[in-house]
Amino acid sequence: MGLETDVNTVVDAQTRVHGLEGLRIVDASVMPNNVSGNLNTPTIMLAETAADVTLGKPDVPPRVRIQELGDKSTMKFISLGDVQAGVGMSLNIFSPSDKSLRQ
Repeated sequence: MGLETDVNTVVDAQTRVHGLEGLRIVDASVMPNNVSGNLNTPTIMLAETAADVTLGKPDVPPRVRIQELGDKSTMKFISLGDVQAGVGMSLNIFSPSDKSLRQ
């Protein structure tokens, strides 16, 4: 997933295949970064977002909240949609304090 000028990408942010009209790819293969856990939830989020884009629903930008933990670890909370209203999802991403574990 990325810009059409990037030779390493196949689809844009709206999951449209570069150079082809009317074709979208909506599965885990288009994720620009691998997740460190089960792919089910991120794939569902991708599919829900792609469905909204295809239907012309307004884009809701993700909200990111970063919280430093006492041991210098970092927890990032990324929310898509309206989580409070039950029509969105939230991901928690943990970054360990030990730099050797961040590779």
